[in-house]
Amino acid sequence: MFPSPYLLQRHSEEYLKFAAVYDRRFGKQPPRLASLGYDAVMICVRAVQAGATTREELTARLASISKYEGAAADHTFGEHRENVELPVYQIVDGTPVYLGGGRTTRPDSRN
Repeated sequence: MFPSPYLLQRHSEEYLKFAAVYDRRFGKQPPRLASLGYDAVMICVRAVQAGATTREELTARLASISKYEGAAADHTFGEHRENVELPVYQIVDGTPVYLGGGRTTRPDSRN
């Protein structure tokens, strides 16, 4: 069993918006790390827009993020600051089989 956001096909509105802007600017689709960076910045921007003005307030707002649909992945932070939205897979006969987590298109429909 292993977690992997790399097997998901992103079709969220946030991804499509980000990918269109990225493509216009760089002439190609965004790599995974660019999408993750975009999500990190947008999560921080939304926390500040919601009123976080100190480090402690920002930390508290970030810890309360739940079901944020980002460009790279969906985000809900657990008690140890981990993203509990990561999908989990198991390799069966050389093919990844989705076991749970995440909320996007899966590469395997046997589940």
